Amino acid sequence: SVAVLGTVSSASAAIVTWNCNLVIPATNEGMYINIVAQTFATDPTAVAGWDLNIYSATADPSSIIFGAMAMARSVTSFGDTTKNLAPGTVVSGSLDIGIAAGDVFDPLLASGWQLNATNYFGFELPLGGSAFGYGVMQVGATGADRTLLSLVYENSGAPITIPVPIPAPGAIALLGIAGTASGRRRRPA
Repeated sequence: SVAVLGTVSSASAAIVTWNCNLVIPATNEGMYINIVAQTFATDPTAVAGWDLNIYSATADPSSIIFGAMAMARSVTSFGDTTKNLAPGTVVSGSLDIGIAAGDVFDPLLASGWQLNATNYFGFELPLGGSAFGYGVMQVGATGADRTLLSLVYENSGAPITIPVPIPAPGAIALLGIAGTASGRRRRPA
């Protein structure tokens, strides 16, 4: 089935965010996604101009493959394998960009994808030039357990930076208390 989620998008300046929350099936078909139109389906004929296909050959974590097709190219740092990019990475034309066709959990490819973690990947869309963006993927206990949380891109052609998570205020306060407590020492009498 095809879903169009136009109401979940927000545009601020030239940054477009789609909080898609797509559970990716562990199938050869996977999920075909048109990033700009914000449409998706498990059937490629149901998503005109699809940009990204995320799929698995099996439920085994070593078989997860990202295939960025058609109008999108994945930003990579090793050959043609989509790499887990660190928060703070600037996605731009200066990164190695190629068609992704590799297993992201293969240790020989050094892609850095992590189980039970949030992972980030970059992409480029040719929107009257280049538009750079990133995807946020939550991966569970196996590589077959994954949810594409959001897709974000800068539609003006400018580079975009993957944000660095900010700790919650309570976590900062706890760190301060722990630091104060460890700094106190008993004085000899």
